[in-house]
Amino acid sequence: MFEALLLPVAQGDLNLGQHEMVGEVLNIDRHVTVAHYVASVYTTTPLGGRANAVYSAITDVEGVVSLANPIGDMEGVSAGASQGQSWG
Repeated sequence: MFEALLLPVAQGDLNLGQHEMVGEVLNIDRHVTVAHYVASVYTTTPLGGRANAVYSAITDVEGVVSLANPIGDMEGVSAGASQGQSWG
């Protein structure tokens, strides 16, 4: 789902309107959505190809948002930090 939506947006293949921004049209937190996408790539890719797949996922969606701390961002969404949840 993330890939089907984010990649066309990042590549400019999806027209969002003349002056519209991704967050305005999709009504999403772009940072959290991209972090979820990268985390899903990480968890669904076999170990041998994981590093390349995660790198590709990060670079593929740079047109949507850049992750300054990809590992921390993936950990955050995986642990529910983006929802304000505490797993202690």
